[in-house]
Amino acid sequence: MEGEMHNAEVQGPCNEHQTTTEEKIASQCEVVQQIYLRAEINQLHHQIVQSATKRIIQFCSKVLQQLIDSDVVHCQVLFLASTSERVHQIKNVMQALGGGHGLKIHACVDGNSIEEDKHILSAGVHLVVGTPSRVSDLLRTQNQALHSDHVRMFVLDEPDEMLSKGFDRQIHNILPRLPGNVEVVALYPTMPEDALEIARKLMNKPVTMNSWQSIVFLEPSTVEHS
Repeated sequence: MEGEMHNAEVQGPCNEHQTTTEEKIASQCEVVQQIYLRAEINQLHHQIVQSATKRIIQFCSKVLQQLIDSDVVHCQVLFLASTSERVHQIKNVMQALGGGHGLKIHACVDGNSIEEDKHILSAGVHLVVGTPSRVSDLLRTQNQALHSDHVRMFVLDEPDEMLSKGFDRQIHNILPRLPGNVEVVALYPTMPEDALEIARKLMNKPVTMNSWQSIVFLEPSTVEHS
């Protein structure tokens, strides 16, 4: 009887030790899985960012080579993006590509001092990248910090995303203040089925000129003025 009790006493701690070991192994496996999962997510994020950056580099390179006149220190290209982060990403790419040629590029985003924006813009810039709401504010008559007379190209980065975030009013406020012969470019990471429908909402009689690496160039005969 005493032997059975002794065996029972010994058996209990062994089971507890075994369970604890299994829990530790399971916990370690879970940690390893989380590490691999984070690595996969980080790799995927890197690939997405790398792809987006490559697309912007290719497009911006063409713009800087073919469009910007460095002797004309006025805004010649107006580039809209839906987030401050995206605006700065595009601005940094432009700066890296064109900064050595004396091109002045400014980012106008919500949250920054509008007075500082006015000061920089009044000194003259070649290209402006901004969020729809800040650019719309700077184009208003009472501010008149951003002069659009020399704008030759108006670029919308992922306009479907802008519209989904409710920026359609700001975009429609900006369009009438641009020259009638401005070239409007809709830039997409992938080609959505409703790309032309979105273009029709933003432009008057858009015409698809060509497709180049998921970028649709849409040129309005005239920008619809209200």
